[in-house]
Formats: sequence, C-alpha cells, structure tokens
Amino acid sequence: TNDYRVYILLAGSPYIYESSNDELTSWTTRTLTPTSAIASRFVYHDSKPYFTNISINLQRWDGGNSTTSTVIPGGGIVTGLLWYKNSLFAGGSNVGIEQLNYIRWSGLEAPTTWPSTNYVKVVSSDSSFITSLAVYIDEILILKGASSPRFFADYSGRASKAGGLWGLSGEPGGLQNGVYNLRKITTDVDGGIFPQANTIWKGRFIFQNGEGLWAFDGSSTVNLA
Repeated sequence: TNDYRVYILLAGSPYIYESSNDELTSWTTRTLTPTSAIASRFVYHDSKPYFTNISINLQRWDGGNSTTSTVIPGGGIVTGLLWYKNSLFAGGSNVGIEQLNYIRWSGLEAPTTWPSTNYVKVVSSDSSFITSLAVYIDEILILKGASSPRFFADYSGRASKAGGLWGLSGEPGGLQNGVYNLRKITTDVDGGIFPQANTIWKGRFIFQNGEGLWAFDGSSTVNLA
C-alpha cells in the first residue's frame, strides 16, 4: 500500500489488484506476465511493488500487465523480503539446502542491484531454515523454523524446537562494506512457521509456531497461548 493506493497480490494467482480510488470502492485487475509471477513475499518501495515466490526471481511491477525480473545471487527468494536501511533484504533461496540460511541485500537505494558480497549466513546447529524476516527496534529479526519454507506447516520428522530468533543490524554504509552485527537471540524457541502471523502489538513482536503464539520484547520471549 501507499498513501493513496492499495495493492493486493494473491499467492497462487497471476493477478495484481490495484485500487482505483481513495475510498477503495473501485479496483483494477492486472494479469501479470509471466503468469508464473505469483507472489508469496511482497514489499512496497518508491511507488513500486516488489515481490517473489519459491520459483521466480525478484519481480518489480511498473504498472500494466508486465513485470521486471531481477536475478538475486543464490537463486529465487522464498522466505523473506523487506526494506531496511535503504536496501532491500531477502532471506533464503530455493537453490540448495545451504542457501536457505542466507540473508542477502541490495545496493543502497538500488533494489534491482545485488552485489555478490552483500550477504550473511545464519547458521544454527539444527535442521532449521529461515522462514521469515521482520523489522523490530531498528534491526531485522530473522526467524528460523523447524519446517521447510515450502510447506510452512510441515513438522513431520523434525524437532519440535529448532532455529530460534536472530537479529541483524547495521548502518547503510557499513552494510555495503560487510560491516554488520549478527546476534543469536534465542534457540530455545522455534522461530515460527506462519509468517503471516508476524505483527507488532503493544510494543512487542508477535510470532507463531507449532507450539503457539509468542511475544518478543527485544531481549526475551514469552509464550502467550
């Protein structure tokens, strides 16, 4: 969304819906080309929607029915997409198990330019993957879950707790030169398998995993339900 338009992309659908007025009473439907350009992660920046899913590269919609594709090092992004410190950040990749633990970011104010050196690998001693990203208290929260990012609810054959919660921070210039802070917040709680549940409530970051609903206040986690 922006100040006067709302955009809706449905996972599994090649359509983008754009509101035609401020009252949201009229909508324009666009059929995207390629039709495989269906969205599972979405971010809005500089009057343009950016989105991706498990099988396509980063797409930018410039209006009409077409999209512009950008290849991110490591392959198509599947698990996280957000804007932070003047760069676009993406988590995970669909090229190999190891790539599922990477965070990559674009150049400064250049979401279609991805230097090959702009990345960090978030490693934990379990079989978890990055399942989502979120911005909270001036850092990127990296949620690592026990399930495959392709099937967020699949806990079959995996530990009930895995991955945990990590934090990544830095300044714009530093991030472009490999200067960042990566911290392990906790590995005692699964980082979540339902990214759609991520939100901020009463100053706390709320996320959901297979064990319930959790809150993080910047230093510790607590089970809500």
